[in-house]
Amino acid sequence: MAFPSGRFSPTRFRRAQAQRLLPFQCKAPLNCAAYRDDTQITVTWEKPNSEGQTINYYQVSYSSDGGTNWTVASSTISASTFEYDITGLTNGTAYICSVQAITWGVGERGLTGSVTPNGFFTYSVTGSPTETTYMGTASGGVGYKYKVIYFTGTGTLTVSANPGSSSASYGIVGGGGGGGKTTLGWSGYGGGGGGGGDIIEGTIASGDIVDTWTATIGGGGTGGQSGANPTSGSQSSLSGASHGSLTVMYGGGKALDGTTGSAPDWGNGSPSATNGGSGGGGGAKGWFGTGATNGNKGGEGMRNLSYGGAGGGGGGGAGGDAGNGYVYGSWGGSAYGGYGGAGYSTTLRLGTTETIAGGGGGGSCPNSSGGSSSNSSGQGGGGAGRGNGSSQSAIAGYYGYPGTANTGGGGGGAGIWGTDQYGGNGGSGRVVVRLPY
Repeated sequence: MAFPSGRFSPTRFRRAQAQRLLPFQCKAPLNCAAYRDDTQITVTWEKPNSEGQTINYYQVSYSSDGGTNWTVASSTISASTFEYDITGLTNGTAYICSVQAITWGVGERGLTGSVTPNGFFTYSVTGSPTETTYMGTASGGVGYKYKVIYFTGTGTLTVSANPGSSSASYGIVGGGGGGGKTTLGWSGYGGGGGGGGDIIEGTIASGDIVDTWTATIGGGGTGGQSGANPTSGSQSSLSGASHGSLTVMYGGGKALDGTTGSAPDWGNGSPSATNGGSGGGGGAKGWFGTGATNGNKGGEGMRNLSYGGAGGGGGGGAGGDAGNGYVYGSWGGSAYGGYGGAGYSTTLRLGTTETIAGGGGGGSCPNSSGGSSSNSSGQGGGGAGRGNGSSQSAIAGYYGYPGTANTGGGGGGAGIWGTDQYGGNGGSGRVVVRLPY
């Protein structure tokens, strides 16, 4: 559409755009966010509405005066790229950033929130922990990157400088309790599942983090075996040389062997606690031809600062399930192990959700399902028999599955067979320290 020479009509221009005779300006990129680092900022974004145009490049800019003046960091970022590092910035100066799509022209600005680069922690480690970095979920156009130091064995973290005066986060999990064995052959009880290790997550204040921190990892309890009872998991801890032991965790309680229906062991804790690690499932009662009994379910999601999780009771037992009673199976000996309590969900280590420290499942009668750790979400051991409804041929006989290493999962209880069967070992614990950029 031609305009009269020397004249411009906004109304006629917009009408021409509506008729697709002239292109629209590309919309602003979506969900723009800035993540600070040492003398740099990482900018992320999502593809905008391009109004049907081809995006050729993205342009990223920054401003230290609230958007009055902009400096272009790059105008040739690939159209398939949605992240860019702006380098050479000044620590201690606040910046906002913008992203624009380039089509026939430069599109609308997508703005981030204001962030201030700063120096990162100076630190060293021993004991070969795993070190990873991830970017957290942004809010209000601002996100944070994290360095995660993950101990699965004893080691130290020495922080010698904290130029950004930042606090740190930690997560500690005790070892899971061992699963119970079975005795008395066909007429006995399936072993109870071991309790999940206790868990705590918290913050180390900015004024305390400069120190040498020692991580100690609790081992999982031993499953019940011939001539030996199961044992509780051991504690994990994180201790500063100058600031003392901030946290000491308790291990999950051992399960009962499949001989009685009495209350389970609470490991290093106390049965008066309402928030230990997740409880293990109770084992089934065998006794063919009379009335088999299903195991009780483990307590769901129990945790606090002081107590390990209860192991599961024997079949028909009253304990270990936070008040969930047992139920009766069918006549003729088919009975199922109780599910272990669900574990604790956390995003501290990965940035995405993982579930740990579930109670071990209770053991079952033959041809019945051993209890998993609440659909295996807490990584406790599955009870033997036909745990989770399918054959467990990988485990000798009707042994309980072990809890997953470094999750604090409880060991699974042994299933019922004509001879004694062994419980699964509890999973070891962990220590996680997360440092923000």
